[in-house]
Amino acid sequence: MEEPKEDSQSLEQINLFSITNNQESEKSIVEEGQEIEIDNRLFIVNKIKDNEVELIDKTFNNTVGFPIFRHEPISFIEEILKERTIESELEETIDDEGLLNYKYNPEDEIGIGGLKTKFRNNIEAIKTLKTIETENRLATKEEQKILAKYVGWGGGMSQAFDKIIVYGTGNILN
Repeated sequence: MEEPKEDSQSLEQINLFSITNNQESEKSIVEEGQEIEIDNRLFIVNKIKDNEVELIDKTFNNTVGFPIFRHEPISFIEEILKERTIESELEETIDDEGLLNYKYNPEDEIGIGGLKTKFRNNIEAIKTLKTIETENRLATKEEQKILAKYVGWGGGMSQAFDKIIVYGTGNILN
């Protein structure tokens, strides 16, 4: 038995209505009047229409006798704003000296030492990394120094595993 066409059309209309409402409920992070930097130039969001954003170039706003417009998909602008949010959150985690990444210092003696020293450094780096990941945070300067001493297990370090099998872990570290 066939369904009446009117009922199936009504269902399609309801489905389209709910899809449209769901799309409308997802509010964009882009707002008119908002300032955004693209390619080292400052823009103001002038209009948002049909998933497109009209921007006015604020950099040349007072120097040129006419406005300069730029049109971009709203998804492009949203991606830029999300990146800026992540960058600003990251800036809050930078310490007083502005250090985020480890900077090499010869006094840290990276890669220096014999098999036992490198083995201990690798184990210490792994333990430190485990702690940092468990606490879901960035490494402190001291932890960065420990992590930088990790040299991996290739090359001569592979001998450590042969010695562990023969002598046991305690003997190789002593």
